[in-house]
Amino acid sequence: MMAELMWPSECPVGPISPERSDSVSSFCVHPRLLTVLVLKVVMFTSNLTNIGNITGQQLGAYFGYCVAIADLNNDGLQDVIVGAPLYTNYANTEGKYETGRVHVFYQSARLRNSFRRSDVLDGGEVSKARFGLAVSSLGDINLDGFNDIAVGAPYDGPSEKGAVYIFHGSSKGVRTKASQVLIIKCL
Repeated sequence: MMAELMWPSECPVGPISPERSDSVSSFCVHPRLLTVLVLKVVMFTSNLTNIGNITGQQLGAYFGYCVAIADLNNDGLQDVIVGAPLYTNYANTEGKYETGRVHVFYQSARLRNSFRRSDVLDGGEVSKARFGLAVSSLGDINLDGFNDIAVGAPYDGPSEKGAVYIFHGSSKGVRTKASQVLIIKCL
């Protein structure tokens, strides 16, 4: 059974544990408003039993705007990739804002449906880059045995016309430096 992310876009999201036949084999994620634009991703089984919540950390970052799943470290368990396109690093001294951020949460092999370890991907180079507005699993595009992901930043790049960042998976999880950045030069 396939569950779906119902908001903000109709992105299909699949099973977290495809090899299991019980009701935990399917899930859906749904960002929920906690308080004043702080969002969390709520994961459910196919019979709508809550199996976990992942909460955003920054007010107004739109954590959970887009969500994807992929087994990035090839451990047989699906990991959750969560975009926060309006994230701002307030420690930057250049005055950049809404550069965006992506969080990757790894499913624990010991505690099924537990996401304790995570990585952070930053990529937006200009203000309002909105890195993480779109996230997608690509499969294993470099044929190294680990799934890879793409992250969209629709207003990034030197002319602010957009960029797509490619991140490769590895035995330790996603590599936090993009292996390739595709810059849009004209529309």
